[in-house]
Amino acid sequence: MSDHQCQEIIAQFKKVTSIDLNQTRSFRILKKHTTASAPFGFDFSVENPRGLAELLRGNTNLAEDPEHIGHYSPWDARSNNYGFTEITQPDLKSTKWPKALHIDFAIGKSACPCGMHLDDDHRVIGRDRYGNAVTTYADHPIVKEVIHEVSLRRIPLGNFKLRPIKVYDDPEPRGFDFESPDIAAIENIVRNLSTHNEPSPPLIPRLPNLDSLDFSKKPNSDAPYRHDNSRDVTGWVGNRVTLGQGYREKGFGPRVHIELDKDSGLGNVHLDTHPYLNLDGTPNLKEAIDHGIYDLAPGFGLAGRTKRYTWRVTVGGSVTPSGSRDSVEVGVPIKPAGDSGPIGGWTIGVGVEIRPRRRRR
Repeated sequence: MSDHQCQEIIAQFKKVTSIDLNQTRSFRILKKHTTASAPFGFDFSVENPRGLAELLRGNTNLAEDPEHIGHYSPWDARSNNYGFTEITQPDLKSTKWPKALHIDFAIGKSACPCGMHLDDDHRVIGRDRYGNAVTTYADHPIVKEVIHEVSLRRIPLGNFKLRPIKVYDDPEPRGFDFESPDIAAIENIVRNLSTHNEPSPPLIPRLPNLDSLDFSKKPNSDAPYRHDNSRDVTGWVGNRVTLGQGYREKGFGPRVHIELDKDSGLGNVHLDTHPYLNLDGTPNLKEAIDHGIYDLAPGFGLAGRTKRYTWRVTVGGSVTPSGSRDSVEVGVPIKPAGDSGPIGGWTIGVGVEIRPRRRRR
């Protein structure tokens, strides 16, 4: 293991903890690990290892991880030690998991009081209220709720091996990201329930070369879902922010949107609050605008939540033709004050919507 590789690990430690080991009193690398079957790492000493451990215990980027099994002695399951693992999530653009920092501390006297390495096969996705590692959200109430709702819509996710790795709550559509070795089997079920279900071609940075009205090859199909296929305009638009292959439930009211990527074994499922597909699979323009405001905007930082409230940036507009008393509205409806009629011409408004968070059992 080279000095450059050691410095890469030290730099990752600083990025995660804001602690520069090179500036820490009495920091010294004691032993480098270069085992071919294990990740590169090193043992080290500092003046106050207990104080360092307490700092890490309070760091929200790390979780105390009793289930971690070390890759080399003395940091294996047989030794008397404890450690912290960095909380990570896959990059959904590349579908790759980053390597996670892991730090060990020996209990009692030891020639190697501390150890550190980057781990690429043990994934911690969160921490509980006590600071302990969370490796799955299978028992989360939103996960159970969404799996139940999706099963009622003929997708039996509960029959497959899922590891929920991230949960989404109001103001985002309720749902979760997951890992699964059964992505292909899940997609086979959904594909058979979908209109226009041949695989999409690789995405290209230009519009599809199709008639703009060719929204679906089988627009009158009674299949309950529609595949976001990039060969047509509707699918191309839907695929802009989709992981792998996307399938949307037709109709209005809460509807399933499931995304499946066989290559990475990753998926996402959620209940859109403002879906935009008519029952024949064609898009509804007004609902598509509301979908962008209510379902997509929170993922771009235009909404959030506190312990008691959710907030969301809202945008809306209306146009009233000259001499008319009726307005055409898009996005969030904007009403004139009092009992006055619509405002002539264009009206555009931006605001913030604040709601109390609903309680869950």
